[in-house]
Amino acid sequence: LPPGPGYLQNLDNPFGKIIRINPLQNESNSYSIPNSNPFVGDPGAAQEIYALGFRDPQTFSFGKDNAGEDVLITFDIGANEREEISLVRSGGNYGWGRFEGTRLNNTEETLATGTVNSPPVLEYDHTTGGFAIIGGIRVTDPNNPNFADQVLFSDLPTGKFFYADYQELLQAESNGSQARFFEINSFTKDGVTVTENAGGGSTNPGVTFEDVVSRDRGDARFGTDEQGNVYIVTKQAGNIFRTGLVQV
Repeated sequence: LPPGPGYLQNLDNPFGKIIRINPLQNESNSYSIPNSNPFVGDPGAAQEIYALGFRDPQTFSFGKDNAGEDVLITFDIGANEREEISLVRSGGNYGWGRFEGTRLNNTEETLATGTVNSPPVLEYDHTTGGFAIIGGIRVTDPNNPNFADQVLFSDLPTGKFFYADYQELLQAESNGSQARFFEINSFTKDGVTVTENAGGGSTNPGVTFEDVVSRDRGDARFGTDEQGNVYIVTKQAGNIFRTGLVQV
């Protein structure tokens, strides 16, 4: 069992954190800690911590900001009201459990000493988007110049798919706002086209992607091949669907 209340914002504990290590890089030890980690040398802090304040991040994606710095994109499942996307920076605190997205969640929970809250760059509540965000990947449709550098993600229980413009996410980070996002009602709209059922040993060989996204609990996951083509898998179908998009 995890330790008692307050562990999420304690730097001496890895729960609720994203950690960063070098696996198998320290002789007889199982891993080493990069010297660039933000809390290296801080007494009492877990040196592995890269960022903190997360509840249940589901999958990650990566990008560059406009200065060429690496950015980790997380899709964090909330508890009662909010789902969020955050652009994670070294040493950032993303608020849980004091905050759920931009909502004040627990006034008794204080942020870790020496940190400030970094709000999400995109959020939706449980009356509009769904109940459990899952990511997620940056994509570009080579056949549609209007669908370039977008972040594609889904909602686990509803099977809904969404996208947001990556540059809008960066802008939201810089000015403390929230980026827009759009639901994909059809995968033949806005250049977001599923081009092929790629198989994958399905027990439902006749199922279409439209069948999957119309069901409850789509539980979609994303991946790419060596050419950057985007694939989507779902527990509902057991199929692998190849889209007309490519990873940027």
